[in-house]
Order: sequence, then C-alpha cells, then structure tokens
Amino acid sequence: MAERESTQLDISAQPEAVREARDAVRKPTDGWGPADVIDDLILCLSEALTNAITHAAHGRTLAVHVSQTETFIRIEVTDCDRHPPVFAIPAEVVLADNQLPERLLEEHGRGLFLIDALSSRWGIEPRSPGKVVWFEQDIARR
Repeated sequence: MAERESTQLDISAQPEAVREARDAVRKPTDGWGPADVIDDLILCLSEALTNAITHAAHGRTLAVHVSQTETFIRIEVTDCDRHPPVFAIPAEVVLADNQLPERLLEEHGRGLFLIDALSSRWGIEPRSPGKVVWFEQDIARR
C-alpha cells in the first residue's frame, strides 16, 4: 500500500532526544488518526527509542521514519546494532491471572510489552547495518 504522507528524523542517541522525537513526530501526525491512536504510537516511539539509546545506539544517530497509508500509521526506529531486543518472559514470572509481577513493570523491561499491547502489529527486521523496530496502528477500522 502506498504511503500518503511520511517524515524522516535523525535522532541523537541521548536520553533527552526521546522527548524531542516525541514532539517532532506529534506535529506531522496530528490529524492522521484519532488522538488516542496517535498517543499510543507516541508512547511506543518513546519505548523503542529508549531501548535503542540504552542498549543499541552506542553514541550513534538513530533514524525514525513515520508514515501513513489509508489504513495504518507506521513508525520505524533504526539503530546500528544487529542484535534484536529481547521480548521474552519466563512462564514462572507470570502470575496466575496472567498479570506481570510489579517488579517487571518498575523501571526496565516494559518497552516491547507496551509496543505489543498498544500497536496493531510490530516486528524487528535486520538492516545493514543494524535493525529496525517497527510498529503499526490500524486507523481504517476506527
């Protein structure tokens, strides 16, 4: 499906860049979909960027690509580390009612869980060099 609109940002791999990226992505996406969809995507962007800055950036620049088609909005975060982020919780840490223990939701380890919960689809793809973490939110059904 062809892109209707898109924007590309180069982000410095510094913690303060997460806020700057959120602001920079929010401006062009206003009006692309319902406010709650945009809010969810901005939260996913924050988590993906924080993961990349913390674990993969190694002082380099990250790329953020945001695009809209007729049916979805997609955000991609590209870094230079070929190792994928970890998305695995051992079965023994999940409580009986399928809730995660509070300790896993405190400071680290929630990024991919939030992306999984808040996006329609997401994935990790190898790029040369590195990888892209992408996520999409359907807008046609809303």
